[in-house]
Amino acid sequence: MLGVRVKIIEFVDDSQPGWVRCVLTDAFGRKWFFMEKVPIVTADYLDEKSSYPQYGVINCVIISENGKDNHINIDTSKPYGVYSEEDNTNFTILKTQLIDE
Repeated sequence: MLGVRVKIIEFVDDSQPGWVRCVLTDAFGRKWFFMEKVPIVTADYLDEKSSYPQYGVINCVIISENGKDNHINIDTSKPYGVYSEEDNTNFTILKTQLIDE
């Protein structure tokens, strides 16, 4: 499964299964913020006592690639319906930010 690397910056809610805030920096340097369930972004156990930041992954699908500048357009709404706080799911990232889990 494909995913994009994100930085988990804080624990925000202990409602099951726990919620964290993450940031994705796109290919143009813009920061996009996400509030997501812990198990969606990491297999690690996290809570308010955990050390932050930590790295995580948001699964996604590739929409298109531009080999010339190593940019990839991704959609985070698939497979798990992950939206940024700005209600966006389409992002342009660098190829190096994409991982295959």
